Amino acid sequence: MELPTELSSYVRVLKLASTPSYTEFSQIAKIAGAGIVIVGILGFIIAQLMGFLVVSFIQDAATGAALAPW
Repeated sequence: MELPTELSSYVRVLKLASTPSYTEFSQIAKIAGAGIVIVGILGFIIAQLMGFLVVSFIQDAATGAALAPW
């Protein structure tokens, strides 16, 4: 592990990096926000589905009804 070689590669990357423009930043923010919303909606749907399945399973067990064969 040569420190000068690694340090020079870090410096090279920092020199190439630049601050994004407003349009670039807003586009990235919109895409990231849309991804967060999609993941949240999917999580909500899965939570509702699991809640429905658990409640129906508990009700079937409480009434002594036969479970669906799947």
